[in-house]
Amino acid sequence: MDDTDPYASIYAPHASCSVLVVPVGPIRTRAFKAALQLLRSCSPVALQDLTPTLGGPAGDVRSEFTAPTFPNGRLRFQFVSEYDDEYSTLEEFHASRRILAVIGILHCSPSPSAPQDLEHAVAAFTHHTLPKFTSALVTKCIAFAPQDYAPDRSVNLGANTTWIAAQPNQPETAYAPVQAVVADIATRLLEGFHDIATAIAVRSLIHSPPASALGSASPLGPDALVAGGTATGSSTATGGSPNSPLAMGTAALASAMQQTTASMMQSNEQKLRKRAPGRAAKLVADLLLLAGKLPAAIDKYLEAMDAAKANTDTLWLAASMDGLYTAMLTLRALMPRAHDELPSLPLIVREWLKAAGVPEVDIKFREVIGLYERADAPVLAAHVALRVAPILIGGLGSGPPRLVPGHSRMDALALVTQAMANAVADCISPRTQLDLSLRAAALCARLGFARKQAMCLTLAVRAMIAVLTQATTARIDPLTQYHVMDRLANLYGLLTVDVVGWPNVQTLVLDVCIQLADAVEDPGALTRLIVRCFQRLQSMLSMDGMLDIVARLQRASKGGMSMGEGAPTARQFGFLKEMTIVPPPPDLIVHKRPSTSASTEKDPFLYSAFSSKSTATPATTTLVATEPIAFTVHLINPFQFAVTLESLSLLAAPDDSSGLVPDPITITLPAMATHVAVTLRGTPTHPGTLKLAGIAFYIFGVREQCTFGVDAILAPTSSLSSSNSRPHSPTTTSATTSAMATLDFVVIPALPLVRVRPAGAAHRHLMLLAGQQSRDLALHLTNTSPSSLPVTCLAVQ
Repeated sequence: MDDTDPYASIYAPHASCSVLVVPVGPIRTRAFKAALQLLRSCSPVALQDLTPTLGGPAGDVRSEFTAPTFPNGRLRFQFVSEYDDEYSTLEEFHASRRILAVIGILHCSPSPSAPQDLEHAVAAFTHHTLPKFTSALVTKCIAFAPQDYAPDRSVNLGANTTWIAAQPNQPETAYAPVQAVVADIATRLLEGFHDIATAIAVRSLIHSPPASALGSASPLGPDALVAGGTATGSSTATGGSPNSPLAMGTAALASAMQQTTASMMQSNEQKLRKRAPGRAAKLVADLLLLAGKLPAAIDKYLEAMDAAKANTDTLWLAASMDGLYTAMLTLRALMPRAHDELPSLPLIVREWLKAAGVPEVDIKFREVIGLYERADAPVLAAHVALRVAPILIGGLGSGPPRLVPGHSRMDALALVTQAMANAVADCISPRTQLDLSLRAAALCARLGFARKQAMCLTLAVRAMIAVLTQATTARIDPLTQYHVMDRLANLYGLLTVDVVGWPNVQTLVLDVCIQLADAVEDPGALTRLIVRCFQRLQSMLSMDGMLDIVARLQRASKGGMSMGEGAPTARQFGFLKEMTIVPPPPDLIVHKRPSTSASTEKDPFLYSAFSSKSTATPATTTLVATEPIAFTVHLINPFQFAVTLESLSLLAAPDDSSGLVPDPITITLPAMATHVAVTLRGTPTHPGTLKLAGIAFYIFGVREQCTFGVDAILAPTSSLSSSNSRPHSPTTTSATTSAMATLDFVVIPALPLVRVRPAGAAHRHLMLLAGQQSRDLALHLTNTSPSSLPVTCLAVQ
């Protein structure tokens, strides 16, 4: 799709042939994406480069596909790697929704077992994949192989496989052969269109799509007979005899109703036969639009519109008008001066092509939307509204909206709102609602309406829940689930730093997120998101609401996969109140004698009123590497229910250099507990600076943490309190403080032990006699440290 063309959102979906690209055998994701991108670069294909083999008498519309008419035409492809059969019942009504070709991508390797593997892979593609797509007119298998790879002659991959001696990521070498394959597919599609048009021309009855596909409120559908059923039952059910006047009247009434029903069915069939030529013209026009035969498609659409108006066929009139203006916009994108270069076009078409701008296109497609709504087809009305809305903001580009003169963002929003009003009908399937809601949310984001985007995302999540709970075979990418809920939570202010949003709606979003986690198979990522939202909304929930959410969180965490140590964390739970170090034993405390200046004069007075009191400096605790340490942690529980903290341990800051190895424990905090003291231990393994940031734990299967608040940096270095509980926090803090508040301790290398073995008298003491000045003393020292230890001085006391 060309994002630079503002009308591409209208004509590209309906003027492109859908081609499904699937992997054949094992293939790397990067190689498959490269092959898919290579195929997309080959679209569109010029009709003048094709050589169909079929022909027919001049003027026969069935030969229009293969005749060399309108050589300026282009056959557009839409190569997709996924297929959703949600709109399979609309494939005949809109040929662009039909998978017209299936291409398999085979990546060959020069391994010895490759030939047998290739045969098995191609056989699986032929016998298992292709039968699922009976609507495909063309099937092809492309085998990419290295240039030096020579396939074994005994390997038979079938005539439907094309070898390309290049890698998918080598476009300069692989482009030409892939382009030839795409051209061959285009030629075979034209021949297939010829066969389909031939079959359509001989049909005497053409039915509309079922009511379920249109989202119609009536379960009978647009072509169903609107009449009462026949009266059945015996005359004895009235309670009288068969010859009674009441019984005879009932039988006559039943006979009359049967005759009336038969007459109405016959009349309805006649009406369908009368509408068949106009409907056939519309179906053939769709094929001509896909084939790139735009002038012929315009003529057929005009013919179908005239027939639909004459027979009051509202649904098919809307579809014919949709196709007509789509074909004209496609023609103008291909030939900007088509009104002058194609004099064979009807005068009304040439005048519209010459003068029509965005306002005229908007008006015409709003008429189409109105006709679809009158025909009770809200799904089709919503699709058209979402196709038209981008033209009012400059197309489908990713930049800011480029508003068309005379239109505002509200005009585009009105179309999106109209689409969502049609999408929320009860008769529309959840998968269709999911598709429409996500498209509407993307447009609201482009327009800058956050609340409207959030509303559309909420509807999308509810539809997603319905899809996952109702359809057991349906699968939705877990990444899509998480991205939708993450975006929704951010829009409603659940994950932002500032407290914004609407509390009632935020609680609703949390409930929707939990419902989605209950429905998915792997709620791991969603559980993390739920916990973050729950932390933000815990003050807004009642006790019953908190208990309910906790139970659902526990159920989700048990059913999901483990979060792992690398899971993201968030400081939001208010469990940590204060942390204080437990002093080590006296024999392990490192003592350092303070240095004193010799020139300092001693004050002769014990007390002086003119001198300031000396304040005692708190002793700094120095830790020793490889020696265990302990901290007393004071916890609180702000919830009205008991909470179990698993793997509770000390949390080191990211810039910690001591290599702290914590010893985790598990503890249960009572409901509304105001003070629970626990001892957490750990061991610094390297000398440096130990920086404690708080505590870490698992709650509901999710790894979380509680860190010290930034304003608590002013607290003493021996203990810090969390920002979640600040009974004595300062009233003002420095605005420039941005670092994480930590408890810092110096960790020194492990100290060797010097043991002195005493020698002397029997009582093992060394004595000096009265008047003795000195005595020889022999000391034997043993160094138990692995490294050398200098001894500068020994003192004997």
